[in-house]
Amino acid sequence: MRWIDYALVVGLAAVGLVHCFVFTPMVYDSLTPGAFWFFGTGLAILFAAALNGLRAICGARAPGVRWAAGLASLAMFALVCVFAASFEAWGRPDVFLQLGLYAASVLMAVLRRG
Repeated sequence: MRWIDYALVVGLAAVGLVHCFVFTPMVYDSLTPGAFWFFGTGLAILFAAALNGLRAICGARAPGVRWAAGLASLAMFALVCVFAASFEAWGRPDVFLQLGLYAASVLMAVLRRG
């Protein structure tokens, strides 16, 4: 099951990097407050990936890291749900991808002990 953890971390990191460095310049052509918020959301995805990476590596020895990663993934799952509901974006592939990654990350944080 360790490979699932690492695959989730790589997936979340890839989504965060693409969000920050591909989609931000595509959506915004200048530095605006909206561009900073959009980029910051990508950073939040990367921080969630980093927490899940720490959980995958040392979650058995540090239950606080396991809980922090699980809560971060749960919060990001809720954020994506609010985004999808607010902008009627339930059919978008990126929404499904993120919901799947965050749901799996929460499950791994709860079920995997070592």
